[in-house]
Amino acid sequence: MVVRILVDANVLYSRSLRDWLFLLEAGSNHNIFVTCYTEDIRVETLNNLRKDHPDMDGKALTVVSDRIAKSMWERIEDYPAIPDAPIADPYDRHVHAAAVAGGVDKLLTCDGGFLKLPEPVTDGLPYEICTPEELFLLVDDGHPDVVRDVARHQWEYHRKKDPSADLPSYLARAGCPQFAKRVRLHIERFTAVAPRIMP
Repeated sequence: MVVRILVDANVLYSRSLRDWLFLLEAGSNHNIFVTCYTEDIRVETLNNLRKDHPDMDGKALTVVSDRIAKSMWERIEDYPAIPDAPIADPYDRHVHAAAVAGGVDKLLTCDGGFLKLPEPVTDGLPYEICTPEELFLLVDDGHPDVVRDVARHQWEYHRKKDPSADLPSYLARAGCPQFAKRVRLHIERFTAVAPRIMP
């Protein structure tokens, strides 16, 4: 079964998380999971990028906006406001509303407001809350070949720009330290010198 995932703005904000998410989705031909978003989430991502990077030029912001719209599988459009949602932060309730209305399987988020919900609340939700690290580790557990191929693509891309680039460190800084270790192992395997075959 292909898992439908609503991706929160705090995940899309991070280039490392965004790249890995979209590349893993595409690398599996959308057969493991597909990503969903809303205009609220896309706009929140862009607003936060602009707020934290006031000197970011318009083209760079447009590239992020277009990539979100073009890379993600589905846009959830019809969802009501839910004032009595079990989310303390009123500015996060639209995410819960979209997850419910969109019938997604998972909400991918780094937001403490969701991650710290007590079990009696999360048990009653129609979707599962997970972090990027949890999702990436699940993909590597079941489909290590997909992760390996994405790791190779990412490693080659970053090495062309900066030969000293340390791809796993980017993931660790983005909040995925355990997945970073898995990626480092993949890189060590495909960059290892093949054993010499004796005549």
